[in-house]
Amino acid sequence: MKLNFPGDRGNLYVSVCAANLASISIGTHYSWTSPALPKLEAPGSFIHLTSNEASWVGSLTALGTIFGPFLGGWVMDKLGRRWTLMLADVINLLAWAVLLTATSAWHIYMGRFLGGFSGGFVYIGIPVYVAEISEPQVRGPVGAIFAFLLVGGFLMEFLFGPYVSYSTLIYINFIPPVLFLLFFSLIPESPHYFIRKNKMSKALDSLTWLRKGRSLQEVQREFTELQFSLGVFFYCIYNGYNMSSYPWWPLASLVGYIISFGSGFGSLPYTVMGEVFPSNVKSIGSAISAGSSWFMAFLITLFFNNISESLGPHFAFFLLSIFCIISFLFTILFVPDTRGMTLQEILDLLNNQRGAKSKA
Repeated sequence: MKLNFPGDRGNLYVSVCAANLASISIGTHYSWTSPALPKLEAPGSFIHLTSNEASWVGSLTALGTIFGPFLGGWVMDKLGRRWTLMLADVINLLAWAVLLTATSAWHIYMGRFLGGFSGGFVYIGIPVYVAEISEPQVRGPVGAIFAFLLVGGFLMEFLFGPYVSYSTLIYINFIPPVLFLLFFSLIPESPHYFIRKNKMSKALDSLTWLRKGRSLQEVQREFTELQFSLGVFFYCIYNGYNMSSYPWWPLASLVGYIISFGSGFGSLPYTVMGEVFPSNVKSIGSAISAGSSWFMAFLITLFFNNISESLGPHFAFFLLSIFCIISFLFTILFVPDTRGMTLQEILDLLNNQRGAKSKA
């Protein structure tokens, strides 16, 4: 916290970027199978995986992500958002170490599960941390960074994976979590967490550092508001990745999907979820949301090939498109516009809507 970075919001932006290095790390885990599985299934591979083993390798990360948020939510309340992400990064590094030294399919299973388990921490930790340290005017844009850098992790695997060896790819994947430890160790804990733990002096120090360039009166005013506005987040996630060599139009569709995912479903839910849960249900709400979401992701990843082989890949993607349409309708009908609102104003808006519906 002794370092200061250029610009009025320099400390805030550096904090957000440092935290989101973890999203790159998790993105590499979720997309690692795309370049790695062909190597592991190839004849002469040091660990030759069967088709069934490859399915488990692909799906166990999602299974690990089901359980991660529940422990992560508990750690987030007990140790703070910062230490939750630091612990996630250590587990992430351990997962890559297990995959690097694997000598059997079971070792790969363990590494994949640990990677997903770490992701469960990250998926609830980053949105909460970023929402709590951000100003209302920039909360939306900085919240969207999470999904863009997550997709950046996908891109990293697709760029390097096909052209390097199994072990070299893992060494490359060590880079984001190591950089995370180096940079995030310089960043303070969320002032919201300090206030919840009644550590007012530390909360004010953290907020003052994050609001570098603001007057003392402005910081004091926001600090007072924070004590009444510990509202944070509704969690929604969407998962899917696969690349194939087909004519240009499927590739163009994939690029369009990535762009729309990063600017829509992939980014905005993390902004919304950082705003709508009240503090007293923040951890359990995020854990339940992430756990149920990744349970579905586990089932989809495990059975996608079976559905594609039985009914055709077009049917599998048709089912996914139906859920996208349902999500679109849900967003139009039920998700409020929170632009420029403080967390307390958002909470008041949701409470008023609930009260109006109960009277009706």
